[in-house]
Amino acid sequence: MQLVYGTMNKGKLAEVSRRFGDHGFTIVGLADMGIPDIDIPETGTTLGENAALKVRGYLEEIRKTNPNDTVVLFSDDTGLEIDGLGGEPGIHVRRWRDRSTRMSDEEVIEYALTRMQGLTGDQRAARFRCILTAGILYPNGTTSKLISFCGTLKGRILEEPEAERMEGFPFASLMFIDEWGMLLGTAERLPQGEKEKYLSHREKAIDFAIPFLTGIK
Repeated sequence: MQLVYGTMNKGKLAEVSRRFGDHGFTIVGLADMGIPDIDIPETGTTLGENAALKVRGYLEEIRKTNPNDTVVLFSDDTGLEIDGLGGEPGIHVRRWRDRSTRMSDEEVIEYALTRMQGLTGDQRAARFRCILTAGILYPNGTTSKLISFCGTLKGRILEEPEAERMEGFPFASLMFIDEWGMLLGTAERLPQGEKEKYLSHREKAIDFAIPFLTGIK
């Protein structure tokens, strides 16, 4: 059985590889399977729909390589829900402003602070939500039904961002994680041995997926 994570993002692949490894599983990326950097259109209206689109699209690409082993492919979609904004930005973090133009890290930070001016207390509560979806491609070319797992990470949005930034993670300098007692970015910069104590929303979703994997191992 070959485990594959549907991403070309090296940072994400490193994160998920560590977590799957903690459970005794080895997982590789699309590039390791000889899959080119393809763009799967995320046309869904929910995290689950987008994750499913990616799994189906990547499985189809892997099918073309005629694998001799069973392939279990995971992919995810992640969003941020801010209570005082009615759950925005949801799936539209990078295209929050107009739903079409991709925003830079700084643009996301600036727009979030502008939209949240005047919000206080519980209105600034927020959560990251990750939907992790898996599908199986069998050697005969057939595929399984998809199965999904959800991980969340709760916190609150600060009124001013931390000066230090993490490229690709605009809310790392804005979101204080309640269960960790520290800023998201602070935890992300901890030495690996310490960081393992603070599970992300994606890592939590992976933990929920382990019984599924164990059942087909």
